[in-house]
Amino acid sequence: MAVLASMWSGPIRKGGSMRPIVLILTTSLALTGCISGSGGRTIRRNYATYNHTIHYNQSQQMLLNLVRMRYRESPLFLKVGAVSTSYNLEVNGGANVGESFEAPNYGVSAGGSYSERPTVTYTPIEGDTFVKQMLAEVDTHTFILLYRSGWPIEVLCHVLAEQIGTSVNNLDDPSYPEFVDIVNRLEKAQDERRLVGVVVDDELHLQIRDEEEGAERLIPLDSLQLRSFVDIMFFLGKNTRVPEENRDQVKSATQNGWLDIRYSKSPPNDAMVWVEHGGYFYSIARNDIQSKDTFALLKLLFEMQAGDIQSVQPLLTLPLATP
Repeated sequence: MAVLASMWSGPIRKGGSMRPIVLILTTSLALTGCISGSGGRTIRRNYATYNHTIHYNQSQQMLLNLVRMRYRESPLFLKVGAVSTSYNLEVNGGANVGESFEAPNYGVSAGGSYSERPTVTYTPIEGDTFVKQMLAEVDTHTFILLYRSGWPIEVLCHVLAEQIGTSVNNLDDPSYPEFVDIVNRLEKAQDERRLVGVVVDDELHLQIRDEEEGAERLIPLDSLQLRSFVDIMFFLGKNTRVPEENRDQVKSATQNGWLDIRYSKSPPNDAMVWVEHGGYFYSIARNDIQSKDTFALLKLLFEMQAGDIQSVQPLLTLPLATP
């Protein structure tokens, strides 16, 4: 809220009885113009603030659900239904006339107030359609779309793929070295611009061109067993570090290195995003590039997998707060 005020007093001169009213009107109009003139600037500033706040809250939601998965808890997603704000402008003025030592005096005052009341509505995303989409495997067309948009094939294979052919993406599986070898060859071909996505006989393939031998190798995407979004969350949630006193609440898991979720007893100062859970603060470091890239991919996948899910009632209305 912004408050503006102006006061002036002085002796009344002969013939000047209208001066207080004129001053009140002039000051009030000036205040009105000042406040209304800042309206456009306020809206532009608030638009960026709301955008930043909602973006941060969505990141917090995803991080919280990853931590929940590590603790074997069910995730919950909320969707921003609407953002609204109301602006209130009030201008007031007053005048008084009196006598002091037999000399008439007058005083004028004018003031104004400006307030803003933002509101954001959240609705839970749930229902049969949403659950099925979260449990369904990521589509091969989504895999190719992400690859063509510039995501490294190494990240896509390690995060999205459960296995390629008979090679399993699991550190404890005997075939894991074979999986890593296949991914390394795909990564090398991508770096050398020899890897493309093609359609052969109405089937999607990854094509590796061998320029020296003039040959081409096709890897059908049907040979990739892709994970569901819930599986991807569980896979990445394993990278949540757990305090020693909470070890009995989780299953032992080997970190896969694609995400590093730290914990601390107080809110971290160097975090891109942090969230509180069970008395500890879990975060992703601002300078952890690998984790930030993987986290961005996860949020993008969620938007693609969730689709246009209809929100359900009731509405939960909360005041909008900045991080």
